[in-house]
Amino acid sequence: GLDERTVTDMTLMYYDGRAVRINTERGNVNRRVLWGRGSGSRFCPDCLIENGGRWLLFWRLGCSFACLHHGRLLADCCPACNQIPRERPAATPAIPRPHTCGSPYPGPGGGFAKGSGFDLTQTRTLRLPASHPAMLAQARLLDVIAADTAAFGAYQYSPQSARQALTDIQAIARRVLQDLPASDLRNLIPRDIADGHLITDPGCPLAARAAERPGFMAPPRAVSAAASVAIALHVLEQPDIHRAGRVLRDLIEAMREELWQVSITSIDGWGRDLSTVLNAVHIAALAPGM
Repeated sequence: GLDERTVTDMTLMYYDGRAVRINTERGNVNRRVLWGRGSGSRFCPDCLIENGGRWLLFWRLGCSFACLHHGRLLADCCPACNQIPRERPAATPAIPRPHTCGSPYPGPGGGFAKGSGFDLTQTRTLRLPASHPAMLAQARLLDVIAADTAAFGAYQYSPQSARQALTDIQAIARRVLQDLPASDLRNLIPRDIADGHLITDPGCPLAARAAERPGFMAPPRAVSAAASVAIALHVLEQPDIHRAGRVLRDLIEAMREELWQVSITSIDGWGRDLSTVLNAVHIAALAPGM
């Protein structure tokens, strides 16, 4: 009894062209652009309680890392089995209990076990005040995606599409994850998310995955996405190109690049399809050395 648009809006097609890029012929998400997640979902334990176990579409996005309603980071995986929820189809024909872990995992005799059954509403995540840079960053991303336009800060004189702005944000965030030393990162963001990003459990499979080409794909952990996006937006939320350039210059210096070796085309290595705004900010960052 639902119309076609309503059904489509219940899938990731709702975000296609804004926050993800979908290959409609193959029916999958392009993981190499816009931090697309091929499968799996983060989640807010409090939302699962309030929604009767319903999972939000927004949690599937690679740029989702916080719940603004409950003031907490999203959870990455089941704390009992360390599996990412909804990464594989359920391994049992039984009616699923959506608030519990049903993520199949390799069993001792081959095949997949049916899941730990852990109550995901009991998962612990970092709680953050509404004024926290990570919460403000998540709110900014949601506003840009909803409006399909970025007209804040450095973009106010040359508004860009959501796809373009997210590409810029993730390009800076990628450099942060790859090259920013821990001491400088701690100076740019609050200690709670800095420590969460830098101090990891060696046995956590997500920590090992995060060390492989950091930032190239969507960060496996919400706290890493929060830390890097907050720093990227600190650059792009400056009120004009020149002030954004000054902040970016400080960031480039912190990433231990010799500015005299950096050219206006160096930004080509940050990612593809960057906007004219980010290119202008980069030129402004290098201007004093020209």
